[in-house]
Amino acid sequence: MDPPLPSEYFGNSVQILGAKAPAGELLDRGYGWAAWLLHETVAGHSDAAAREWVERWMEGPCVYQLGQLFNQFTTIMSSSPRFPMYENEFGMGKGRRFGVGMRTSPTGL
Repeated sequence: MDPPLPSEYFGNSVQILGAKAPAGELLDRGYGWAAWLLHETVAGHSDAAAREWVERWMEGPCVYQLGQLFNQFTTIMSSSPRFPMYENEFGMGKGRRFGVGMRTSPTGL
């Protein structure tokens, strides 16, 4: 963001970015190429693009349901540089294990 959000900001905004490739191309080019494609998508998401998305959303605000945005073939990855998940501690001690899961509901996680 330009200007950057203040360090005291406690809120969240999620924007969905997509990178698409045919299965055959993924098989031919491999994981490294897929990672590069994702990197290019995220790196190309500029401040102007983020603000434009918000402006369009403000013209017709709504609450999205995941089932409207994804299908059973969608792969979802997420992260946050501001909230490192391996450092979270909620008074019960550090996590012993971190795992991945599968979203099975078309309307939520």
